[in-house]
Amino acid sequence: MCIDLVLADPYPVMLEGLTHVFHESSDFSVKSCVRNGDEALHAVQKHRPHILVMDLALSHRNGLALLEEIKVQKLPTQPVVFTGAPIGEVMRALDLDVPGLVSKEKPQHVLTRCIKSVYEGIKWLDRDLSVKTMSLLLEQKKKNLQASHLLTPCLLYTSDAADD
Repeated sequence: MCIDLVLADPYPVMLEGLTHVFHESSDFSVKSCVRNGDEALHAVQKHRPHILVMDLALSHRNGLALLEEIKVQKLPTQPVVFTGAPIGEVMRALDLDVPGLVSKEKPQHVLTRCIKSVYEGIKWLDRDLSVKTMSLLLEQKKKNLQASHLLTPCLLYTSDAADD
């Protein structure tokens, strides 16, 4: 098994590090390394890799727009988001049904396991990012419930006043 990759990250040092990691393993073949979203889309269209390892913080086409375009064009490449983006952006990536998601805080073996899982058709969501996402969703739900309790008396009062 040799998994073809395109790597997209805005930081040259990160790209060099990822390239080094994947060149060390016969399981991976790096087809292209790019620094922005437009280059990533072009590389995916040209090379048709199995996996696009990408950050959400890309310029010229941010990571979320890139995920959307890959979906619109029905490209066969599976995106793996490797990011340190704020949890709100991570949640939007999840909404776009990204099959792999890993925090940049994780060691390389977690990223390689994620890539292999996604290649095999298995979704991979970083546990820490999943917990942060769930916490944020629960917090938002709690705020919405509190807001609805504040609004209910106003709505009841308005309804009663309309009946008079």
